[in-house]
Amino acid sequence: MLNLDLAISEHNYRIIHRSQIGQAIRDRGDKDYPLSTITNFCNITYAKEMIEINYELINEMPCTIAVQEVAEQGIIVSTRLMDEHTANQKQNEFALKINNNLKSIVAATVE
Repeated sequence: MLNLDLAISEHNYRIIHRSQIGQAIRDRGDKDYPLSTITNFCNITYAKEMIEINYELINEMPCTIAVQEVAEQGIIVSTRLMDEHTANQKQNEFALKINNNLKSIVAATVE
């Protein structure tokens, strides 16, 4: 999680929310439930640019990365990428930029 926080910061995003889903399930009585955490983060400059390209993209920000314990596989770090193949070329270029950031953040997290 420390690697994730550092990578998010290095890409000029700010963490805005963290959901400790696995811990919440443990707190309800399933003591051995695998941990899973969802981290939401945002860059306001990118959010503004995105909305100006296509206001319908509002649900793409904040960005989200999940860190999960998976029994057979260990720790899994995942994210959801933006669609880079739309009819709007500016949107595609923006999505490519954000996706590159997300991939870089995930890669730095698992190093």
